[in-house]
Amino acid sequence: MRQEWSIVIYLLGVVSAVYLLFRYIIPFALKFLGVVLGAAFYLIMWVVIVFCVLLLVAYLVNMARKR
Repeated sequence: MRQEWSIVIYLLGVVSAVYLLFRYIIPFALKFLGVVLGAAFYLIMWVVIVFCVLLLVAYLVNMARKR
């Protein structure tokens, strides 16, 4: 009889852990991942813009030196 109750309590613990995982942990992890990826893409965008501006300035300086 005691063995059956321990199995039931164990299964209830597993079910509650799975519920907490899907209810709180996974959404938090996905929101955190979204924030991190958004910040990374924002940073990459500005790095690419600065790189393009530097290439444009280098091209204009090169053209001015040739004349």
